[in-house]
Amino acid sequence: MPDHELVNLARHELVRIGLAKHKEILDGCVVRMPKAYPTYDPDYEAAMPTIRAALAQFKNVYPVGRNGMHKYNNQDHAMMTAKLSVENLCDGAHHDIWEVNVDRVYHEEVEK
Repeated sequence: MPDHELVNLARHELVRIGLAKHKEILDGCVVRMPKAYPTYDPDYEAAMPTIRAALAQFKNVYPVGRNGMHKYNNQDHAMMTAKLSVENLCDGAHHDIWEVNVDRVYHEEVEK
């Protein structure tokens, strides 16, 4: 879709699910990600403490999702990091978003 159609779709969906009123949405933008998954190299884990420490200096910056956190999260976990970040920013919560999905357990059950 062209950018303006994606922005209109997002606006419609935000209104439809009750997160915003149409008049409250002033603008939007599209950021196209060339890769949906982070790229791993043999040394990426060694760099993560440096990256996390640099980001911790800012009170209003939260890396969320697979690319932002450079870790494999399923969609639910990626959305949870975003939800908790919003609560931190808007409600004064103090969630540690890095603790989402640290147990590496996939929480869906398969019924046979």
